[in-house]
Amino acid sequence: MSSHKLQSFEDFAKANTIAKSAKLEEEQSAKRDASAAQFKSILSEFGATSIKELKEEDRNKFFAALGTSEVSESMAIIEEGTRAQIGKIKKNGKITSVYMHYDGYPDNMLPIIKKGYKDGKAVDLLLKKGGGSGLEVNVEDINFYDDKSTLDGNMKDTEKYVKDAGDKAGAEFIYLYSEQDKKWYMVDIYDSYDLVPAFESAIINEAFKPSKGNLRDAKKVNKALEKFFMDHPALAAPGIILGVCRYMMAESLTDANFHSYRDPVSKVIKGKITTVMVELDSLGGMSVPVGKKSIIDLLDDKGAFMANAAGWSGIGIVEGMALFLDGFGHGDTAQKIADAFELIWANESVMNEGNAFLAARAKAIEEDAETFEFNGKNFPVIKEEVEEVTESIKCSNKKGHSYKEIDKDGTVECEHCGLRNSLSEEVEEVTEAEVKSDEDFKEYAFAVLGKAFGDDFDEEKAQEVVDGILSKHGEDYGAAVGALTSSLG
Repeated sequence: MSSHKLQSFEDFAKANTIAKSAKLEEEQSAKRDASAAQFKSILSEFGATSIKELKEEDRNKFFAALGTSEVSESMAIIEEGTRAQIGKIKKNGKITSVYMHYDGYPDNMLPIIKKGYKDGKAVDLLLKKGGGSGLEVNVEDINFYDDKSTLDGNMKDTEKYVKDAGDKAGAEFIYLYSEQDKKWYMVDIYDSYDLVPAFESAIINEAFKPSKGNLRDAKKVNKALEKFFMDHPALAAPGIILGVCRYMMAESLTDANFHSYRDPVSKVIKGKITTVMVELDSLGGMSVPVGKKSIIDLLDDKGAFMANAAGWSGIGIVEGMALFLDGFGHGDTAQKIADAFELIWANESVMNEGNAFLAARAKAIEEDAETFEFNGKNFPVIKEEVEEVTESIKCSNKKGHSYKEIDKDGTVECEHCGLRNSLSEEVEEVTEAEVKSDEDFKEYAFAVLGKAFGDDFDEEKAQEVVDGILSKHGEDYGAAVGALTSSLG
């Protein structure tokens, strides 16, 4: 990318593609010819006419040889491209596609497909020609690599085909025309293995908006990220930017002590850090490879700049990153990371509020108080202990009713409605219940909370407490039971 100064990040975001296209336009013929020649020369050393003919071990050696060749432009082409597969799903379910190296992202491919390949007629010619440097509206304008190998698959096992496209062909996106319904389908390999309608999926997302009260922090983080990528434009390339953002998100949440949010939120960003080519003005514009370890070292050296910009606010970090991603054309990912943070926060809030409520009640019991206050409201203290079974006790069926003992084993019956209960065994049986599933825990929790709060038992509130505890402890039901019972005092 050109080294000229940009006045704003908006300029940078636009120039990121424009400058790259301009540079390729200037040197297109020389670079692509050199790349094609290099490709064929090294391929001939392995006695093959296409990559498809290579054995797995030779295929790895081939790419290693190509990557370490003396032609630096060829290496740059390999590393900087957003690779894709484009082809056809035949009526019998067979899939055939070819490789395209440059600009395989939807914003570039779908408009070209719409102009030159919408009805699928030109796809057959494309498949006959083989892989090329990039898709053009007219097939004849494509710079083909003279490698007519295809990637084949079957609709009966689309996952295998997609994995092969990613693992063996290095594709990040796949575009397939279906002869059956005359529609185009696509796959974002970082997102899933599913084929989705291409043009229906390419919708413009609404601009991301930070939540109320967090706009200032989010804007500071966004500005810090803009500066970082303007200082390091090679990391803004389509094939690596999401990987860099994912790493920075994880580390920033850790810096701000939001450890439980780190993995669930950062993993929403589908990307990875790979080797990039960096152009050095000091070497006359020559490109040199920078590997994953060096990139991570650079990111670590930048320190906690995102957390600091957010004032160490977790939501500030996440929504600032969301603003940045939205401005760089990743609006869907922006909303997903914000939603992931919100989900964890909501669950933890419910659990913390439930624990605080139970703690307030436990303190009131310890102080032998009749009522306790929580969030500005007064609640009656309903004790679990059965002091004397002959004593009148409130019926859990209706206010104003009370129990009377009818058996020495602790069984009691409401004097008014006839509801029977076992005061001496009920809590013990629930406590000793064998909880092995979410449903078991819910039943256990409802029984305990129902006994604890009597007429004031709120089923909706109890469900929130159950959901909050399970979100933290997962399938560790022993810990979940302990968390609930310890809060009861």
